[in-house]
Amino acid sequence: MVRRNTDIGWIGEMRAALLQVHWNVATLYVKVFNVILLHTMFQTLNRSPVFRVNPTVVVAKTVPITALAATTILFCMITSVMPLVRQTLMRLRIMGLWVSCFRHIVLYDNKCHAACPANTYETQDYGCEACHASCDQCSGPNETHCVSCRAGRFSLNGTCVDACPDGYYADKKRKECLKCAPGCSLCASGGVCLECADQWVLNRKNKCLPKDSHLCSSGDNKTTSTCLSY
Repeated sequence: MVRRNTDIGWIGEMRAALLQVHWNVATLYVKVFNVILLHTMFQTLNRSPVFRVNPTVVVAKTVPITALAATTILFCMITSVMPLVRQTLMRLRIMGLWVSCFRHIVLYDNKCHAACPANTYETQDYGCEACHASCDQCSGPNETHCVSCRAGRFSLNGTCVDACPDGYYADKKRKECLKCAPGCSLCASGGVCLECADQWVLNRKNKCLPKDSHLCSSGDNKTTSTCLSY
């Protein structure tokens, strides 16, 4: 099979990125070595007898200045190293070799967050992935993983639907499809029954009762499909 030019270009980009990462790591090692060497030099200088000829004057004045200079230089070198570290980690992130943050922190859009933003969920490797389009909050990528729904949708058995099916009614406050009362096949908001299932009859209180049953309220007519009060 003949390789396409795009494949060759992608391999070239990967090689260039790896070379840049190797160069950054090598430069980082050199700078860290310089920091350690500088720290050792100042420690040796502080212990040198030259600075202890007159302890009451020389040491008292020279050592604080030396420590301040060492602290300043160390700060400058560490500050110069941080962009290099950030650049290296970003390249590793782009190459798929670095995809994590500190513990209890999640990674999203190449940034670390305390928690995943809206419409995303936390993965096992402490990243954030997008929820299904119907979900507002979710525990996974599929439509059956919805925890809460977006505006205009209602939760039903872990999914978000535009309209509740027969046997359920839409509770707008809870944004859920709630089941109708037993024996009710069609109900309105608040659970008010409009139509009963087979072998059930509707009384004047909008409740479904078993057909041909003594459960009809006293005074109801049991000879029709509805328990009618006299």
